[in-house]
Amino acid sequence: MTLRRPALRLRPESGIEQFKSILAAPIMDEDQCLGVIFVLSATVWIATSSDITLLTTTANQISGVIKNARMFQNIQDRLSALEPSTRSAWRLPPRSTSRPLLSLIAKNSTHSLRAQGAPYGS
Repeated sequence: MTLRRPALRLRPESGIEQFKSILAAPIMDEDQCLGVIFVLSATVWIATSSDITLLTTTANQISGVIKNARMFQNIQDRLSALEPSTRSAWRLPPRSTSRPLLSLIAKNSTHSLRAQGAPYGS
């Protein structure tokens, strides 16, 4: 099995040059990289093994969330393909109701990780 490395491109507008330290972990689904989670520090910082474990565990959790979201979307797509009369018995909530759920997940994740950032949807 050969892992493909995603291309990382420096974008001048990113402001990355202001950071002195970086820790990154790939968000993997089997042998496919879905993305990368970064921890950036404006000061020199040496990550401990606990820091690395926390970041890789978080990346693995995010991977699971993405897999579940894809499975959910697949189920919604399959239900949409059913006849309307059959589909009405198995109707899932409209997408507009998922926004508060995603906001709650983001809020709780941010609190659990003691992270700072803009709330989902802002």
